[in-house]
Amino acid sequence: MSNYLVVAHQTADSEELAGALLARQSEDRRAEFVLLVPATRIDQLGQPLERDSRANAERVGLQAAYSLHGKGLRLTRVTVGNESPIVAIQEEIASRPGYYQEIIISTLPVDFSKWLSLGIPETIKATFNLPVTHVYGRVPWIE
Repeated sequence: MSNYLVVAHQTADSEELAGALLARQSEDRRAEFVLLVPATRIDQLGQPLERDSRANAERVGLQAAYSLHGKGLRLTRVTVGNESPIVAIQEEIASRPGYYQEIIISTLPVDFSKWLSLGIPETIKATFNLPVTHVYGRVPWIE
């Protein structure tokens, strides 16, 4: 199997992320995905679903899992991690050494993304010895 770590929060249920994962699954028939949703602080979110950051991340993960499974993606697990995407990734990778072939990160567009303003995709590329794909998702509260 080829295992991909997908890191997303506000874009976890975006069409853009689903499309990128479907494309990867089409290219790699053995692809399986783990969705990691960092427990981002509520004050950093555009429209939180819950008042507690961990509960919010769990709800986001469950909604995304339902949607991604419905699109035919092989999502094997959803997990909630640390509020810092970098720490969340470190902990997930440490818990499964050698398991992942790539990290796929999904963020909001430039004008809306806290992760981009903090340089998270670049930090991931510099920190982990894995290929990194960056997907820009839509802003969910703007239709």
